[in-house]
Amino acid sequence: MTSVVVSNTTTVVNVAAAPTNVSAVNGVVSVVRYDTPTIQVVAVAEQGPPGSSISGVTFNQASPSAEWTINHNMGYKPAVSVRDSGGSEVEAEILHITVNQTKVYFASPQAGQAYLI
Repeated sequence: MTSVVVSNTTTVVNVAAAPTNVSAVNGVVSVVRYDTPTIQVVAVAEQGPPGSSISGVTFNQASPSAEWTINHNMGYKPAVSVRDSGGSEVEAEILHITVNQTKVYFASPQAGQAYLI
């Protein structure tokens, strides 16, 4: 137990075993408890190889088309971002045909780039 004197009165504050800071300002008692979490090593193993940076595929469509077929050969269905030839992001329907091919459909023919990650 810790006692704190506040304006000629004694206030009793229960304090746990953890390091604690008890202060009083204008009759208000504040108790800040500093708990340190316990870290436990569960297993020790050799560090693995460093990861690689995120890489992807950039598909360029030079001539305007309402349907782009992208053979990316990534082995999964990637996230796709589409931009027109001016660099503005455009809305399109994305359909993953296989894990290696994606089709992009537009309401009107577009030229630009698709970024797949």
